[in-house]
Amino acid sequence: AIVPLTVASQIIRQEVPIMIAASLLLAAMTLDGRIARLEAGVLFGLNITLFFTGVTKTSVPHAEFIGAMTPLILVPLGAIVLQEKINPRALMFGLISVAGLVLVLGFSPPGGDASLTGDLIIALAVMCWAAYLMFSRGLRVGRSVATVMASITPIATITILPLVLISGEIFTITWRS
Repeated sequence: AIVPLTVASQIIRQEVPIMIAASLLLAAMTLDGRIARLEAGVLFGLNITLFFTGVTKTSVPHAEFIGAMTPLILVPLGAIVLQEKINPRALMFGLISVAGLVLVLGFSPPGGDASLTGDLIIALAVMCWAAYLMFSRGLRVGRSVATVMASITPIATITILPLVLISGEIFTITWRS
């Protein structure tokens, strides 16, 4: 039997506006088809924040299955933005993957840790990750991973810091945590 989904009004007030704002920011940053270091850092920070927030609100298997769908975002984006050719066989296997995702997510046992809110937050994290990968290609060309990460991680930290300060949770972390 399929169990109807209920969403608490607190979730709608607190998390849906964040998801909408992140979606709009993501769309705005990728409009010109390229991405700069600032945008890469923001996307990277949003990805980390959204993923780890989502994992606390859904089950780990759900998070991993949704995360594994990154290629299904990248393949159409690559075709549209970079004019890459799509392999029809790869597309067929991608559709099979989506069917598997629907089965796993749609028929989870009731009463588990999974939630639609957590799944949506994870999906938004995956979109941020896919946008980072797709549009930061030029940023990564000819540079080492260490160089790129050293330049975007401080920006990601600045992106995340206000969210952590507002939550007040930063003071619960100790050196031994």
